[in-house]
Amino acid sequence: MSEFTDSEIIVENGIGKKIGAAGSNVPVISCNGYTFSPNEIKVFEIDTTDWIPKLDLRIKTSSGVFLSRHFPKDGDLLSVFIRSMTSLFKPIRVDFIILHVDSNFSKDSEGNTQIYDFSGIMNLTNMFSSKNDWIFEDMISAKACLELANKIGLGFVSNDIETNDKMTWRANGTSYISIIDSIRQHAYKDDNSFFDVWIDYYYNMNFINLNKVYSVSDDMKTLEGYYSGIYQADYDTIDGGTQNTKSTMILTNSLESKSSNMFFKSFSIMNNSGFKNSSEGYKKKLYFYDDLLKENVSFEMSPFKTAGSEKTKNPMLGRKGENYYKDNIINEWLGFQMSGVPVGNVHSKWRLAQIQNEWNRLECEKITLKLNFENCNFNIFKGMVIPIIFEVVEDNLRVKVSGNMEDQGEKSGASLDRFLSGNYVVRGVNLKWTQNYNDSGQVPITGKWSQIVKVSRREWSMPDTPLDNFSQDPADWATKYAF
Repeated sequence: MSEFTDSEIIVENGIGKKIGAAGSNVPVISCNGYTFSPNEIKVFEIDTTDWIPKLDLRIKTSSGVFLSRHFPKDGDLLSVFIRSMTSLFKPIRVDFIILHVDSNFSKDSEGNTQIYDFSGIMNLTNMFSSKNDWIFEDMISAKACLELANKIGLGFVSNDIETNDKMTWRANGTSYISIIDSIRQHAYKDDNSFFDVWIDYYYNMNFINLNKVYSVSDDMKTLEGYYSGIYQADYDTIDGGTQNTKSTMILTNSLESKSSNMFFKSFSIMNNSGFKNSSEGYKKKLYFYDDLLKENVSFEMSPFKTAGSEKTKNPMLGRKGENYYKDNIINEWLGFQMSGVPVGNVHSKWRLAQIQNEWNRLECEKITLKLNFENCNFNIFKGMVIPIIFEVVEDNLRVKVSGNMEDQGEKSGASLDRFLSGNYVVRGVNLKWTQNYNDSGQVPITGKWSQIVKVSRREWSMPDTPLDNFSQDPADWATKYAF
């Protein structure tokens, strides 16, 4: 789908051979036949936290040629190529529909020097057009999603294709976007599953049972990936530069891994649980009218928790030791449903699935982290489960109170942060390139890649928690934690 060809990108392909520089140190970005120079690209970012990749781009032109000959008109695209620096990973080639372009006032009357801000969304064939030309009869949602991916020209990825929601999925004057969202909202397997659907920047449609990934135990077998050094190196494997070796996939802030793609240099944390609890509650009582039964149907629902997690973790059910969550119930009217295939027009769990999928997706994002990587890690993909180790060294008091007895933080001078460390699910990967300047801030020298990875957990582990040895003096907490 890209405007670029292999001959324009790869000088010499294959492991251990020098690879052309295009798309490595600087992304290759083209619009209407105009390829922006590295000096013109100021900031470039691909955001995958939503269900489809989005783009933000800032360009500063030094010539009016782009404006006169290549400025985007109606329906034009931005074509992007990013090389992964090794043939072990596929390059990223994406076309983005340009949704919006804005500019500042030009520095001159002719508009030769101007800053343009672009926003875009991944281009899919006729993605916004209303459709009436297909119908998937007697299909489960996973199969309908596969057929839709084939129709659009996408790959298909799933961890669960045995859903129990057979019905006739049809386009009734809606767009592909609306159809994908309908499947995302109403897919159903059982009362212990919830689903999400998204498209990645390799043009794959992902149909994922999220309960499977959020329920992975702490003793899971860790995936293997490729451990590499500085991203900007211009060689693959054998000849030097980026050295790739197989390694256990564990992300960490440990300085011992500082030069690798497993190291994140900083992170942010966000807690949105109070807002979500006030709007969604801890339990719902749901009502709808079933046209086949000719009566109102009601049932109660609570968000999923991993079995046994309440024994060793904080399951995010209000303050520990309090039962307020049991009374925080919200009544919700879901409207009308004609169900019961083949007589009805939707599967019998249509309304339940709508709440079950959306509510559990929100529940898993009560607390989220964003990890900031200087070396891009192409092992990481949205939806994967990955262990993350947070090491504590600098703050002596934190070393004492953040771990478990077995960590022996007081003796070693370092500890694991037991609240932060554990298995996480990747909820989005952002690739960003930013131009660097010299000390005067005038002349651009080069740019740098960075990567922001959004991760979340459903239950949160804690340091040792016996209350009998609790002291009001934090210096006496040792590795005990009282809350």
